[in-house]
Amino acid sequence: MIKKIITFFIGITTLIITQGQDYHAIQGSSYAGGLGVHNNPASIVNVPTKWDITILGAQVKNATNAVTLYNFSYLNFMDTAEYLFNSGRYNRFLVLNDNINLLNTRIALNKKSSIAFGANIKSYVRAKTSDYYFIDTMQRAFDFFQLNDPSQSYTADVAHSAWIELYATYARTVFDNESSRLNAGITLKAMRGISGAYGRLTSGKFSATSNGDFSITGGAMQYGYSANYDRWNEDNNTSDNLNALVRNSTGRLAMDIGFEYLVKPLHTVDIYDEDDYFDYDWKIGVSLLDVGANSFKHGRESRLFAGIKNGITSQSIESKFDSTITSVKNFNDSMATIVSQANALRGQFSVVNPTRLVINIDRFIYKEFSVNAELSLNVPGSLLKNYIYVQQLNLLTITPRWERKNLGFYMPIQYNNHQQLWIGAAMRAGPVLLGFHNLGNIFSKSKVQNGGGYIAFTIRASGKTEKDSRGKRLNCPWP
Repeated sequence: MIKKIITFFIGITTLIITQGQDYHAIQGSSYAGGLGVHNNPASIVNVPTKWDITILGAQVKNATNAVTLYNFSYLNFMDTAEYLFNSGRYNRFLVLNDNINLLNTRIALNKKSSIAFGANIKSYVRAKTSDYYFIDTMQRAFDFFQLNDPSQSYTADVAHSAWIELYATYARTVFDNESSRLNAGITLKAMRGISGAYGRLTSGKFSATSNGDFSITGGAMQYGYSANYDRWNEDNNTSDNLNALVRNSTGRLAMDIGFEYLVKPLHTVDIYDEDDYFDYDWKIGVSLLDVGANSFKHGRESRLFAGIKNGITSQSIESKFDSTITSVKNFNDSMATIVSQANALRGQFSVVNPTRLVINIDRFIYKEFSVNAELSLNVPGSLLKNYIYVQQLNLLTITPRWERKNLGFYMPIQYNNHQQLWIGAAMRAGPVLLGFHNLGNIFSKSKVQNGGGYIAFTIRASGKTEKDSRGKRLNCPWP
C-alpha cells in the first residue's frame, strides 16, 4: 500500500505539468532579445536589433533524490526503461519547473527605450519530506513503522501552481555618460491560475504496541486542489475539458522589476559614438521576479484531517486503505473513520509565485568570448512557512559562451538549491536555440530525473536599432 501511494503521488505531480524561465545559455547575452525580459526587464534595452519574436519556446527542469530512472536517456528511449525508489534514510525532495513561451516579442522604440509583450504558460511543483527510511521492497504500513524511529516527528509538504500569463514590459535608459549606462525596466503580468494543489502532513507520530504492532499516535493532514478540476468530465473531449479549466480559473496580477548597469569599454570617450554604442566591458543586472500569487477555489474533496482516534494500528491502515481506494472521495471516506476531525475546505487558497532576487554579471573577455555569472535567491522558506508557495530550483550558474550574430556555443555550469552540480551545453544556430541543463541526460542512462532542457525559435530583424548603431564587437559575420 505504501508503495502504491508513493507511485500515485509521483504520477500525479508528473501529469499536472503543462510545459520558469531557464534559458541559461543566453542569459546576459545581447542576443537573448525578448527572452531576456523574463530574467531582467531592463535587458531588452541594450539589444542591437530593432525587434525579435520568439515564436515558440519550451523549457523543463526537474530534480529529485527519491527516484532513479534506468535504461533511459534523451538519445536512448528504451522500452526496458525502469524506475526504482531510492533506499536509505534521508529527506526526500521533488522539484519541477517548466514553461512555454508563445509569441514573446521585443521592439526597440529607439536606442534608449524598448517594449516587450507576449504569453507564457508556467508550472511549478515543489515537494519535500522529513527524513525517513525506505526500501523498494516495502509493501505494508507495518514495514514502514518497523524500519523507522518512533521518537521522530514526520512531515511532508507539497505545492503546485500552473498559470497562463499575458505580460507587457517597458524599459529605458535612466542615465548615460562617458563611462557607464543604467537601464531600468518593469513588467506587469495578468495571470489566470489554471491548476493548483497542495498537501501538508504535520507532527506524524507512531509508537510500538504490546502485541508487536504499531499504533499511530499523532498527526494532522490537509490537502486541497483547484475547483476547476471538479468540472473535468470524462464524457467530454480533451479540448472541452481544457477550456473548462481555463474558464473557471481566477485572475491575479504579478510584476517583475529590474536594472542593468553597463560599464563601457575604456576606449569609449564619446557617448554619441554610434560605432560601439552597445559594447560593454561589464554588465551588472539586478532584478526582482515573479512578485505575486495565484488564487484558486478549493475543490469539493479538499480536506483537513486531525485528531487520530485511539487504537489505529498498522493493521487498521492496511484494511482501510486497500485496492478499493480508487478516488479521492474513497480516500476521504476512509480517512474520516480514523480521525476525530474531518473538515471539508471551502473558500480560496493562494500559492505564492517563485519570487526571487536575481543578480547577473556579464563580462566581455575577448572578441566573441564572454562569461556570465548569475545568483538566484528564492524568498527563504522560513519566511513563507505560513503560506503555500513554489520556488525556483536555480541558485548559482556560470556560463562561458562564444557567439556571433547567427551562431553561438554555450556551457552553463549550475549548482542548484539541492546541492546538485550540473554541466550543461547549448547551441544557437540561426533562429534555433537548443540546450540541455545536464549533459548526463544525454550520455548517462540513469540521470534523466535530474536535468532537463530547452528549445526556442526566434526570428530577428535584419535592421539595427538605429542606423550604424551596432557595436563593433557585435557586428560579426557568419563564420
